[in-house]
Amino acid sequence: MNLPPNYNGAGASRSSGSYGQGGYSVAASQSTPVASVYGHSVEELPGAQLSVSQPIDGGGPLDSTQKELAELEEKGTLWLLAAAGGFFLGLGWVTGPLAWYFGGKLRGRYRALGLHPAPSANWAWGLGLASTVIYVCSIVSLVAFILFVALAVSV
Repeated sequence: MNLPPNYNGAGASRSSGSYGQGGYSVAASQSTPVASVYGHSVEELPGAQLSVSQPIDGGGPLDSTQKELAELEEKGTLWLLAAAGGFFLGLGWVTGPLAWYFGGKLRGRYRALGLHPAPSANWAWGLGLASTVIYVCSIVSLVAFILFVALAVSV
């Protein structure tokens, strides 16, 4: 019985008909699971899942997870638009902290599912943070300028 060369240190076993007549399959025993994402091998984080593109109407075991991911993506897009729109309309002092808070919660939920956060959640969080910092700094500088002018006039 001739077995194929074993390159990764795992034992080879003969399978019945998986690769034609009497093909071989290699049982890999790696310490870290490796998956192929966009043609590149990616190591998975312990306890994490790689997102797999499957039909939404499949009704399979990932159906509830896919629905939750769709809801998270929709909420992330909503808070991203709220943060951007509020900033350009001058309401960043309200929408900035809200987008920062809810974007952070969305990012935490993605991580609880073992996935990397979606770009909309990351951008909502980042834009909310930036908007909050910009408005806080502008208000502090405006108050400091008014105090400076008031002290200069009273002297």
